[in-house]
Amino acid sequence: MWRYWGGTVNIPPVLDEQLKQLFAADSMYNCVAARFPHVEFADHVLAKRIYSAVFHSDFEFFSHFLGQIDCRYQRTPEVFIKGLAQGYGGTCFEKNLALKYLFQRAGFMDVDFVFGGSIKGSQKPFDETKAEEIGIHSWVSGEALPQTLHCATVLRVGGDEYIFDPNNGRMGPIVTSADETAAMLRDNDKAYYEMYNGKMYYQRIPTKYHDKILHINQGDDLFGLKMAMMLGVLVRDNYDILATTMRDELEAVDRWSSIAHFSRVKIISLSDDFRERAEEAEIFIEERTLRHLQKALLRINEIALDVDGEPRFFAIRVFDYTWHQMSRLSTWWKNDHP
Repeated sequence: MWRYWGGTVNIPPVLDEQLKQLFAADSMYNCVAARFPHVEFADHVLAKRIYSAVFHSDFEFFSHFLGQIDCRYQRTPEVFIKGLAQGYGGTCFEKNLALKYLFQRAGFMDVDFVFGGSIKGSQKPFDETKAEEIGIHSWVSGEALPQTLHCATVLRVGGDEYIFDPNNGRMGPIVTSADETAAMLRDNDKAYYEMYNGKMYYQRIPTKYHDKILHINQGDDLFGLKMAMMLGVLVRDNYDILATTMRDELEAVDRWSSIAHFSRVKIISLSDDFRERAEEAEIFIEERTLRHLQKALLRINEIALDVDGEPRFFAIRVFDYTWHQMSRLSTWWKNDHP
C-alpha cells in the first residue's frame, strides 16, 4: 500500500518506485478525479493516477529531432517513460503504448486499443474488406474509411470496458464509463465525445492492423521526412507550435484563422529571440523546452533543406481557452443529441 496526497493505492512492488516518481511529477490528478467521479471499477484510482501522469505529459514531436539522425523512430514505452523526467512527452500513439505498458505492469492485464478521428464519416464502422483494397494510407487520412489517425486505450475490468484517451494537447482528458464506452464503440448510432473543435469517434479495428497503425510514423508518410507545410511539434495548454514554410504572420493568420477558438499567431525564425516572441504571444515556455525547440528547429531545417530546399520556421498559435477550460467544453453525448 502506498499513500499519496489524496488517498491510497495498491501498487505492485515492481512498479513502486517508477510510479512514485510519475505520481510525484503529476500535480493535476485532482482535476482528473473531479472530472470523472462516475467512472468506477476495481482499482480505478490506480488506473486514473497512471492515466493522469501520462495524459499530463506534453503532446509533442520535437524530441524526435533531438539526438536522432532523423524523425522516423517511434519511442518504446520504456524510452517514453524515461523521457518524462527530461521534459519530453510524445505523440498520441507513443502515449497510448506507454499507458498500456504501465496498466499491464500495474496488474491490468486486459488492455487494448481503439482508433478514431473527428472528421466527417468517422462515425461509420470500419470495413475490413475495403481496408485491404485501398491500403493504410487512405484509412488514416479518412479518405475512404473512418479516420484512424487517433488512438485511445481500452481497459477491460470485470467484463466491462473503459476508454482512457491520454492525448492531451487541446483535447482535455477523456475517460468513459462502461455504459459510455459501449455506446461509443457500437457500430450503428455510435456515440461520440463532443469537443470544442468537433466530434471524436472511436472505432474497433481488428488486432492484426494495430501494429501497422501504431507504428506508421516510422516511415516518411505521416510525421516523417516529407516535412509538410505544417508539422505540429508541440501542443500544450492554450498554444501549439508548428514547423511551417510560412514566413509571413499575416499569411499565417489568414490561413489559420478558421480554427475554433484561435486568437493569434507569431512566427519564430532561427534568429529570433524565442523568449521575446513567446512573451509577445502571452505564453510562458520553460527554459528547458525553449532549448529543446531551438535544437529541434535546427535539425528540422537540416532535414528540410535536403528534402525540398525550403527553410522551416516555428509558428506559435495561441488559443482562447486553456486545456482546463477546454476539458469542461468536452462532453460525452449520444449520437442523437441535438
